[in-house]
Amino acid sequence: VLEPQCPRDVGRETMEVVMLGTAASVPGKYRNVSGIFVDLFDKGGILLDCGEGTLGQLMCKYGRERGTEKAEALRCVWVSHMHADHHLGLLRLLSHRAKSSCARRERGEEGLPRITVVGPPQLRKWLGIYQCLEEGIEFDFV
Repeated sequence: VLEPQCPRDVGRETMEVVMLGTAASVPGKYRNVSGIFVDLFDKGGILLDCGEGTLGQLMCKYGRERGTEKAEALRCVWVSHMHADHHLGLLRLLSHRAKSSCARRERGEEGLPRITVVGPPQLRKWLGIYQCLEEGIEFDFV
């Protein structure tokens, strides 16, 4: 029988969990829809759910420059289910990353690595339609 292994050497120095939203039905002044950012610092970040306004919440938390860096360093977005308050912000995030990647290439730099999106099968279909509408949207879906 395999026993689960606890992560070793995980603490405030290696990651930070930021509540960008905690399950409002619509974005509001005092509460945003679902979005939890796990900042792994130099290893990138993970987003758990990406409701509408999540990118804006990153910018509010870190400022425009650092917020952009955090969005560009994301490695994975996990979407729990297909309610709009859990996934509508994904379009804006992917669009932002596509524009950043294009700007980097224009400066002769390497573009952003593809982001992994994990979610229900319906999300893949929805993102595929969006991908046809906006150029440069890149992701791997699991």
